Amino acid sequence: MDVSLTSSEDDSSSETGNDWSFKRPPPSGVAWAPQAHLYAAARMDPVTMVQHLNDPFALEAAKQLAERTKTYLIYIDHSPTLPLGGIERWFHYEITAIAAAPPPPCEEENRGPEVSVPIFPNDTHPTGRIPLKTDPGPFPFPNCFHWPLKAMLIRVLPRPEGWNRDNAVRLPGDSEVLMGTYWENDQFRCRNPEGHHKLKEKLARYEKTLGKQFGAQIPFSLVPM
Repeated sequence: MDVSLTSSEDDSSSETGNDWSFKRPPPSGVAWAPQAHLYAAARMDPVTMVQHLNDPFALEAAKQLAERTKTYLIYIDHSPTLPLGGIERWFHYEITAIAAAPPPPCEEENRGPEVSVPIFPNDTHPTGRIPLKTDPGPFPFPNCFHWPLKAMLIRVLPRPEGWNRDNAVRLPGDSEVLMGTYWENDQFRCRNPEGHHKLKEKLARYEKTLGKQFGAQIPFSLVPM
């Protein structure tokens, strides 16, 4: 799927406390390709997707679809290929959508609204999970959640002006590790509800470490599940 991107502002680690000091360098300047671990606004480009077919019927259908296409808030998880400016026709990324509410219950998969993580300043969660801190923060939108969605592969078209990363909102390394630990706990709990106590203890230690770093800024539960 071909999409156009703008920054969201424009439109397992070991268990020691030292691991949480890991920080990515802040993005800066104009880049020829979007950077991973950033939030962005994405819009599908149906016309570009079918232009190479030289099919007038497909092109006309794509133009009609483009009139109804919406813009979505996404998280750029990573790029499976190395973005090379001036060489590639497009850049590949795996992304997940950002939701404005927790997921609905699903009895078949033994999960409910608790299988989500709020993005600060949103601190609403059924079991009191720590909100993810962004940089800069707080997040520009007040009601957002990450869901443990399967990543979607997209192609991003280059643009002459590039992407100004100074305007971007990113997910720091400590928040990303925390989110991964939540997903690990959720996955194990859904598959084995009776045997996930060890993961609960590991998660409690992580939350306790983060709670000391964040101070009293946000409430949290040591054992959220």
